[in-house]
Amino acid sequence: MDVKIKKLYRVIFLIYYFINMSNERKTVYVGLSGGVDSAVSAALLLDQGYKVVGVHLVCFDENREFCTASVDKLEAERVASCLGIPFDIWDLKDDYKRLVFDYMIEGYKKGITPNPDVMCNKEIKFGVFYNKAIERGADFVATGHYARKIKNSNGSFSLRSAVDESKDQSYFLWTLGSDILEKSLWPVGEYKKSEVRKLAKKYNLPNAEKPDSQGLCFVGKVDFQKFLEEYIKPCEGDVVDIYNNIVGRHRGALYYTNGQRKGIGVFGGGEPYYLVDRNLEKNLVIVAKNQDNFKIKEVYLSEVIISKDLPANVLVRIRYRQKLVKAFIDKENGRYKLYFNKPIAGVSLGQSAVFYNESGKVLGGGVMSQF
Repeated sequence: MDVKIKKLYRVIFLIYYFINMSNERKTVYVGLSGGVDSAVSAALLLDQGYKVVGVHLVCFDENREFCTASVDKLEAERVASCLGIPFDIWDLKDDYKRLVFDYMIEGYKKGITPNPDVMCNKEIKFGVFYNKAIERGADFVATGHYARKIKNSNGSFSLRSAVDESKDQSYFLWTLGSDILEKSLWPVGEYKKSEVRKLAKKYNLPNAEKPDSQGLCFVGKVDFQKFLEEYIKPCEGDVVDIYNNIVGRHRGALYYTNGQRKGIGVFGGGEPYYLVDRNLEKNLVIVAKNQDNFKIKEVYLSEVIISKDLPANVLVRIRYRQKLVKAFIDKENGRYKLYFNKPIAGVSLGQSAVFYNESGKVLGGGVMSQF
């Protein structure tokens, strides 16, 4: 055999050897949701030499007609069987109700727009699930999120946006600290979604063709207004334009959020309206044909988490998948305030503002709390 080819084989062997040796006896608990992303994550980790344990979390009543939990559980079990890994089901319904669901309902009752996906990741996936997995001997915890982490020069860890910008979920993970990030793995964060689909077929995963999940975390796709009506009593009122003309009727001002366009009760036909404000005292929903009628220049933040190297000028995202915009952060009378370089529409109190640098590193975030 040619000497060069021998050397190449030796290099390949050494790389494979050291990857597997470095992961020897390292155990990863993977949250198997039943979807393709977590399934591929488990398969990739197996290939990397980890001992993988699949865990499916049950967090909502499986008997509700819109809840996909029973189907998701079956899919997760099939994936674990296909990969030949241990599988367990953890019932976290009480934790989910207390830490996520009640927070969401109370937020809407207060007239803000809470973000249950951020809270679910903080309190359930990287809270209860993470802690329980570590207690049971896991070296790492993995999920199917599209996100990455980086190790800083001082040894700490930071969150970074995914390779696939269209699927990036770092926005939902901004509350995670360095200690959690150190033991967290997101294998699909290094891939495009199209590549993940190809990997699912390569591994012959039973859910390779399953559509992406949508809707509320652990609940499923629901008619959200009707869903809220079960917990917040309807209170009908007028939908008015910015000139105070009545253009429709709504079921309850608390059900809606700034920037919303569909389902706001505007009388049929004509150009679409955007929800630009609410007057909760008068039970009015205010709409306009152009969001430019209600743009925000600045907003106060609460529950702020920032890195020590946070520059004054940052890129910020105020909604999932929304484009990054330029802003700067200041502190006034002990409170953080976010100033947008240009006024922007669709700012909703209760939602997260997440800070990034040009390379996609997450620098921190906060909850938008007051105009």
